[in-house]
Amino acid sequence: MRRRSGYRAGYGALATPDMRREALREYFLCALPQTLWEDLYARTRPASGRSRLSRGRRETIIRQWARSYYLDQPWIREYARNHVSAWTIWLSVGGHELTGTPGVADPVPAPTPDKPPAYFPAIETTEQYLKRVHQYVRLVDNFYRRRGYRQVPQNRDPKHLRLLVDYQVNGRSLTALAREVQGHPDAAANMVWKAVNRLAEELGLRLRPRLKRTRLTQARQKPTQD
Repeated sequence: MRRRSGYRAGYGALATPDMRREALREYFLCALPQTLWEDLYARTRPASGRSRLSRGRRETIIRQWARSYYLDQPWIREYARNHVSAWTIWLSVGGHELTGTPGVADPVPAPTPDKPPAYFPAIETTEQYLKRVHQYVRLVDNFYRRRGYRQVPQNRDPKHLRLLVDYQVNGRSLTALAREVQGHPDAAANMVWKAVNRLAEELGLRLRPRLKRTRLTQARQKPTQD
């Protein structure tokens, strides 16, 4: 996946609620630290002399890995499962790069009309043609809006993604995050919490309990291979 500096809750101008959530999830997965995926690779790499892990053992490790980072959600486990399968295929050449995206939730229907108007400069002016193009755009917009698509908001501040990752995965406190954002931790901690909580709800991600970093570290001890 490509890492982006900003993010939008959708892939285009219009999107369904499911598509907006899928887009947000892609950005969240991109924002996770690379060491997290390297940890998953190390955990699921078969022990010496084995060709691959059993399906049951693989599922157990993936769930343990997800729980240790407070990412135990079906959509994250599915994403991890797909990459573990890909890593198993390419293990002989040492490949374990992240590729692909979670994907769009629903197939996008072809609009009606499905083609923009042709341009005939010999018989119409540019202004006349652009007027017809704008009419076409309105028709296509209405086609999708009747099917539940809505306007995608403008680019969001990527800072909210980093705050969520820092809180959820890296174990940082709201006070520490607020100090970086505003310089006034007591006043800004509530603002940080609201931003983190709102984004987590949109993603379908359950926020972790407020544990100390030492307990987070203890929870992430790698399981031994059978």
